[in-house]
Amino acid sequence: MKVINLLIGSQIRSLRKQKGITQEQLGASLGISTQAVSKWENNIALPDITMVPPLANFFNVSIDELFGHHLNEKTQKIKEICDQAYVFRESNPSQARTLIENGLMSYPDDDLLLNHLLYVCSTSEEPDYVISVASKLISLTNDIAVKYDALRFSHMLIRLKGRRSML
Repeated sequence: MKVINLLIGSQIRSLRKQKGITQEQLGASLGISTQAVSKWENNIALPDITMVPPLANFFNVSIDELFGHHLNEKTQKIKEICDQAYVFRESNPSQARTLIENGLMSYPDDDLLLNHLLYVCSTSEEPDYVISVASKLISLTNDIAVKYDALRFSHMLIRLKGRRSML
């Protein structure tokens, strides 16, 4: 099981300082104690789930931003993983696959990573696995080009398996 390091305490501290207010002022605005704010900022305790929307609203940020999750950074990191894997796609498919699978540990079910995985798996050695990845991708993605690619892989391998069973 992967442990997720929540950065909400650091985010609260950073946002509070950007706003130029004290822990006391933040606590008073939210109707909580200064000690609670201090515990959050020092990662001793996490805010109650019911406090997350008011915190995000107070700082005028999304809940994702409050938790330190930035979509642009995620997109950039996924692009970097795919670019690195592409370099090895022909020369060292197992290295490319390792990069993509490690990326999928951080970004599970990301359709771009799954699509790249189709290209580095051995269709002759593990057709059932490739079909399962393609099927998963077909059900997950909203990108028509990616869905088409996955359908193409799936169709090709199902036909190939059918021919083998006829021999």
